[in-house]
Amino acid sequence: MPREKAMLIFSRFTKLLRARGMRSFSDYVELIRHDAAERKIAIESLTTNHTAFFREVHHFHHFEEHVRDGLIAKLAAKQRVRLWSSAASTGEEVYSLALTLLGTNNQVARQILSGDLAILATDLAQHCIDAGMRGQYPVTTLKDIPGPLANLWTTTSGSSFTIDKRIRDLVRFRRLNLLDPWPIKQQFDELHKVRYGTSAPKEPADLVSLRVTVLGTMKKPPKHSVAAGTTTSDAGAVRAVKPVYFRNHGVGGG
Repeated sequence: MPREKAMLIFSRFTKLLRARGMRSFSDYVELIRHDAAERKIAIESLTTNHTAFFREVHHFHHFEEHVRDGLIAKLAAKQRVRLWSSAASTGEEVYSLALTLLGTNNQVARQILSGDLAILATDLAQHCIDAGMRGQYPVTTLKDIPGPLANLWTTTSGSSFTIDKRIRDLVRFRRLNLLDPWPIKQQFDELHKVRYGTSAPKEPADLVSLRVTVLGTMKKPPKHSVAAGTTTSDAGAVRAVKPVYFRNHGVGGG
């Protein structure tokens, strides 16, 4: 483990040890082995919830220019469209995805909203899930949303603003630990914020190594292959990834 990662874990676990009156890391490890509630607290203490609206904006530009029209066409043809934002944190990026899809044309947005569309947003940390479901953010972050989209899809009140209920209703926030038994069986049209690490996954649970920021259309590459696409996210490239599926284990719905 890199030294900086070890120091991060030491720092965050030290706070938990002090809060529980413990003096030994081995005692705390023994505790989280047998106490599921404490184990959840420990895991969430290690998460880094860095996010922003339209973070790494070139991905959203690519989505708008190369993916959006195809999804709208599917909805117009009465086909279902399912999108998934992994590591969704407090929701800013998944709402950015929804805003980009809906756009600023009211007629087109109504057509999209009337279609069979759902967006799944997952994260490990329950407090992030709760914040995403509320869809309420400091007004200081409103500047990160393009003005025409902000004007149409947000409401400001005092020091905060709220994402339009029609968008909040599209997004299903669920807690998901990618090391747990894999709960997804339904194929998605689009995957946001997941990329494979240096080695190709052998099982779906290997997706836990992924932390983001690649936006890609779901295609089926050869078995255990990462992609039939290219690579560098700063160039706005899209990496094709293995299809994922959804089983109704509380992660999302139909």
